[in-house]
Amino acid sequence: MRATSPCRTAHRLVICGLVALAFPAFGQSTGNGVVRDQAVPERLIRAVPVGGLWLEFEFMESGSFAGACVDCVPSSGQNSVFGGRPPWSFTAPPTGARLTITDVSNLGDRFEVFDFGESIGKTQVVAAEGDCGDDPELCLVSSAVSHAIFNLGAGAHEITIRVIDSPYGAGAAYFRVDAFDHLVCYKVQPTRAFRQRKVQVKNLFGSQTFVVLQPDTLCVPSTEQLLPPP
Repeated sequence: MRATSPCRTAHRLVICGLVALAFPAFGQSTGNGVVRDQAVPERLIRAVPVGGLWLEFEFMESGSFAGACVDCVPSSGQNSVFGGRPPWSFTAPPTGARLTITDVSNLGDRFEVFDFGESIGKTQVVAAEGDCGDDPELCLVSSAVSHAIFNLGAGAHEITIRVIDSPYGAGAAYFRVDAFDHLVCYKVQPTRAFRQRKVQVKNLFGSQTFVVLQPDTLCVPSTEQLLPPP
């Protein structure tokens, strides 16, 4: 039997029973919205709250898929919950829903969103520099932050997220789902003899193209937000 030394090195520096704080990279705080070796959150939510709260998720290197929020730092805006293991599921109401995704903290992370395994779009390319803080509400309004908004139809949805660019190797980001409050309807009236035509609708939810097959009423999912008094 070979004698073993009472002093070993195993992902930390041990000198004759004294432990020096020399942890490897994965044992340190990585920033960008995550902290390693913190206690696992008591409550991880897999079902997505519809309206009111952001769902925070964690991601690693480029090309990987986002996962449960085990090492996340919560938003300082107190407007979020930790996401559990994907897919993240929810049911949109008959009027449909809007999914918003945004990066936070160190900028440059970029994502592709899938619904039942089918890609519904990507967030935009931005420079990997700067920091917008950890509140998704504040980061969303910055043009320097990679984010996107997608319109979703009524019914069940299962969301997964692939990391396109992860310049820092790890981080946290957010998405939220809001139900459309109502429909805004437009009367489609023919000029002379009716002919099929395309109608493009542009609003704060993005741009969509519809084909009008016959004289009818065109209804577009919408939502409203009360603005503060001037």
